[in-house]
Amino acid sequence: MDYKLLITGGAGYMQQGIIPPRNIIAVVRSGKQALELSALGITAVHVDLGDTDAITQLVLEKDIDLVVHCASATDASLAKPLLSALGTRIQQTGKAAYFIHTSGASAFADLAGWPHGKVSDTDQVHALVKQISTPYVVRETDNTIFELSYENNVTNFIVVPPLIFYIQASIVNKAVYKFSKDSEWQAIHVTDLARFYGSIIRSIVHGKAPVGGQDGYFFASAHKLPWWDLLHCLASRLHAKGFVSTAEVNVWPNEDLAAKSFGMPLEFVRIGWNSNSITLCQKGELIGWKPIWNYAMLLENLDDEIKKVQEAGLSAKMIRLPAKLR
Repeated sequence: MDYKLLITGGAGYMQQGIIPPRNIIAVVRSGKQALELSALGITAVHVDLGDTDAITQLVLEKDIDLVVHCASATDASLAKPLLSALGTRIQQTGKAAYFIHTSGASAFADLAGWPHGKVSDTDQVHALVKQISTPYVVRETDNTIFELSYENNVTNFIVVPPLIFYIQASIVNKAVYKFSKDSEWQAIHVTDLARFYGSIIRSIVHGKAPVGGQDGYFFASAHKLPWWDLLHCLASRLHAKGFVSTAEVNVWPNEDLAAKSFGMPLEFVRIGWNSNSITLCQKGELIGWKPIWNYAMLLENLDDEIKKVQEAGLSAKMIRLPAKLR
């Protein structure tokens, strides 16, 4: 089957030759993004994801079978028109349609109200999520995705990548700070994450789509990330390059400074860097995926990552999906 793919956010990370560029449509917000993607042969479109009529027209006119949704893990309203449009296409063509939603590991952090501790994507993740009474926007968005997918007869998958922003904040403050309590997350390098999405897409294209729906959680994680250990290594490298004034790692003077440094609300800062979220990937083999990067490689390549952040002038992106905290 000649699949047509629509991507909302992160198109450059998903193009791996699995689907011809001419069959890829990317929703963009800037002319620069449009030019970059057009140079790859990808069709770039400016469209409001909240405009149901416009999205339906786009999906039907472009014969979209598969959507990779990276635009937001916290705003389910942006997914509703896409799922509704895919449902309409299914009714008109009788063909299957797929929706890959990008969630985030913060949904499984203890400070976000996750009570179950370490979790694997082979567990009954959806059932565990439904048991939780503590509201958290990422989990609520995931639940809405499940409901809308079921209503529209769309096969959905929820990919859960971890996320880090730290180098730029340290350079700006000329110091590396930590929270008073050590914690651990899972991590994945952005190249491995791109391959993870590509593996799911390849499985679909080759007629071997994994089980979706309520069993459709996929945790895109490669290795553990002990915060304090990483930060002490980072401080040493940044100090050697003259970016910070000391190789010592001190506790944040106050949480408001942390929030300002990361450029996001304090609630998300606490969850992202002062909590534990252990999401284990057991389904990689099902889609033919294995990570290349591990924690030792991350530490070995810190200098390169520091250089990339400095050159890009962007928020730190050692191991990250190119979007806001999920």
